[in-house]
Amino acid sequence: ISKIIDRYEIQHADELRALDLEEKIQNYLPHKELLETVQSKLEEP
Repeated sequence: ISKIIDRYEIQHADELRALDLEEKIQNYLPHKELLETVQSKLEEP
C-alpha cells in the first residue's frame, strides 16, 4: 500500500508542477505582448 501512496504523491506533484508551469506560461504571454506594445510605442517618432 505504501508504494501505491508514494506513486500517487509523485504523480500528484508532477500534475501540480505542470499546472504551475501552464499558469506561468499564460501569465508570460500577455506580459510579452505588453512589452512589444511598449517597445513599438517607444520606436515611433
